[in-house]
Amino acid sequence: MISIQRANEQETKMSFDGHYWVVRDGKIIDPMFKFYETVKRQWGCDGEIVYLPASAIAQAVFKKKQLEKVKTAKMMGFYNSQWDASQGFCDINAYHEQKMRGGEIVFGSMGWRRTGDNSIHYEYGGENYTVAQFMLN
Repeated sequence: MISIQRANEQETKMSFDGHYWVVRDGKIIDPMFKFYETVKRQWGCDGEIVYLPASAIAQAVFKKKQLEKVKTAKMMGFYNSQWDASQGFCDINAYHEQKMRGGEIVFGSMGWRRTGDNSIHYEYGGENYTVAQFMLN
C-alpha cells in the first residue's frame, strides 16, 4: 500500500481547481469533512453549500482526468474496492461512490454562501470557470 505522503505528492502533480461529486436520484452525494467547517468560518460562510456544474467541455476533460487518476491510484495500490472517503481526493471519492451505488459523476465548482450578503465563496473552482481556469488555478 502506498503512503499518504506519496499519494499527496501524486495528487500535487495532477492538481486542478475544481470538485467532483455524484448525483443520484436528484440528490448530491459528497462527503463532508471537518476541514470544511474551518474553511467556512474563515470565509464567513453560513453553511449553505453551493454546487455549480462545469460546462460540457470541462466535464468531458475532467472526467477523463479523473479516470486517469483512478487508473494510476489502482496501479500504485492506493485505491481498491475498500476505499474510505478521504479529504483531498474528491475525484476518487466520487468514482468510488458511483461504482458502489450508482449515479452520475459531476465536475464543477463547490463552495458556500457567505453570511449577510449572500455572495458565494468557491473553495473549489469558481463561477463561469473555463477548462483553462480549472487547470491553472
